[in-house]
Amino acid sequence: MQRARNTIDPLLREQIETASTLWQLACDLLRFWRKSGMSVAPNEDDDDWRYEVWANVVERTQDQFGDPRMADEIHPADRHALIVLANAATCVPDAVHAMAWGLCSVVDYTFAPAWRDELGGSAAVLKRGAFYPVADALWALPAGLAVSPRPASLSSPISGELPSIRVHDGSFDVTVDTSLERSLEAISVGLTHAAGGHPNLHWTEMSATNNRGQAFPVRPADPAQQRARLTDLVNRAQAAEVVMAVLAELCVSADDIESLAPLVQSFGAPQLVVAGSHHVMVDNKPENVAVGLLAGTKKRMRQVKNAPFTSETSPRRPLKEGIRRRSRVELNVYQADRYRYAITICRDLLDERVRKAYDRMGVNVLLVPALSPKTQPFRNAVAARVASAQALTIVVNGPLNGPTGSPIEPAIVVGQPVDGHTVAAPPVAGGIGLTVFELPFIEDD
Repeated sequence: MQRARNTIDPLLREQIETASTLWQLACDLLRFWRKSGMSVAPNEDDDDWRYEVWANVVERTQDQFGDPRMADEIHPADRHALIVLANAATCVPDAVHAMAWGLCSVVDYTFAPAWRDELGGSAAVLKRGAFYPVADALWALPAGLAVSPRPASLSSPISGELPSIRVHDGSFDVTVDTSLERSLEAISVGLTHAAGGHPNLHWTEMSATNNRGQAFPVRPADPAQQRARLTDLVNRAQAAEVVMAVLAELCVSADDIESLAPLVQSFGAPQLVVAGSHHVMVDNKPENVAVGLLAGTKKRMRQVKNAPFTSETSPRRPLKEGIRRRSRVELNVYQADRYRYAITICRDLLDERVRKAYDRMGVNVLLVPALSPKTQPFRNAVAARVASAQALTIVVNGPLNGPTGSPIEPAIVVGQPVDGHTVAAPPVAGGIGLTVFELPFIEDD
């Protein structure tokens, strides 16, 4: 154990004196502690005196930084206070960890903007070992409703991390895109209603090519009719002024997306339309790709499917979707201050390694086009996301009737960070069309 020093470590002093943002300061402190050789933080240890010293430094840091401030607002008195705390502590690495923890508990609301600027304002592949913030979203709920418990209050962070600072372990590939932040922030502000779009009633309205037991491509059977229905759904969403609409999996073609894009782009209010997903060849490989269209910009959200549909566990002859199962999960996440948006496709939400990657990245708005003969598993998956990421997750499944002609219910599944109402399943009024529902969605008793 490292005992008291007369002077602070030169590197630590330099980091405290030169950090330009609170995010950088907290990361530098955490990084210094991780390199100190201390494998266990005092708040993870049973040694009472170490914990007492650690807790005292946390409290003094909170007192110093507790007033509201901007991300880059670090006063000379703040830097001096941290240096004094490090010098005075009995175990210097513990004090550094405590200072980082204390900062996170009072100024982590400043981390996301500073991190965005650090990334450069565009798309960046997160490298292994990279630090990234996980912020609590500002979920505004009507009177009488409470936000579900924060994930950080349910379980301690991984050793070497903090409740609102994580370190990418490199177990999956993720691209963080900050270029759509303004558009997505406008959607977050108006997120009181959303919609699910169903252009198809029966599975027979979908055309599937079966190539040696693999279904690819799956596409609308009547392209002209489908185009008209899709256009009508988007027009209805705009007339209803919903900021977010999700269409079902594989209900569009690449040409349909190009047809819908100008309609969404020209809309004069914030709007995000997840245009289902479509089968397409990418670099000579079959893929299932979902696209998000945004009002006011030509830029798009995009996500490839990681886990293909398969019926290999059923008692009948196996059939699978003719795309590859990725050995490494690939995610695109879209930063919008305290909100982090993403799209995923059907089975990916049910695949534990994919879902945990979204949770690990702190994605708290996840939109899911789906095509499944049953939707009960989605209820369980979205409830799990509420607990692990305090997330809003919307699944829109289509066509409305399954292979046997029976209705697939619910056709829309919503998981939401509302205590006691974490899973909701909006009804679909009648046949094909647009279902608009309030957020939060509260099921009738």
